[in-house]
Amino acid sequence: MQLQGLSVLFLIVCVAVEVDAVKFTESTRTFSSASKGGSLLPYIEETVFEMSDGPGFVTQQWYTSFPHGSRVKIYIDNEDVPSIDADLLLLVSVGNCSAAEQHQSPWSNRHFGHLANKGGIYTNFRIPFSSSIRVTVTSSISSTDLYWFIIRFMIGVPL
Repeated sequence: MQLQGLSVLFLIVCVAVEVDAVKFTESTRTFSSASKGGSLLPYIEETVFEMSDGPGFVTQQWYTSFPHGSRVKIYIDNEDVPSIDADLLLLVSVGNCSAAEQHQSPWSNRHFGHLANKGGIYTNFRIPFSSSIRVTVTSSISSTDLYWFIIRFMIGVPL
């Protein structure tokens, strides 16, 4: 599979911040949050996750049944302009493919994966934040599919 320009840039940036060894302290906590059965209206930026208990980092994001062409924005530390603003399929390295191609054979590696029909796409790149993080998704089309979003993260770790 050939990576698109944005995916390559995202991969380089994320590899630079990936930490192999995490120093646990008494305040270190792992968490997971899920949005199940959500729906998106066209061109409305929907917040799917928000927290302000940093410092910490996101360890995994999982997306299922988001409409083709959905855009993910990640705001770090109360930003007005997101640090990450990417097409969902490019964010998880599926690529800029048609809706029909999106449903091809599952695959995965330690950083990205496409594990199910209509989604089951994930990224395991760590995204650090000092105080807060907000993840939003915007769709350019109307869809009757209900989305599922899971995010896993750690807080109370030195960055």
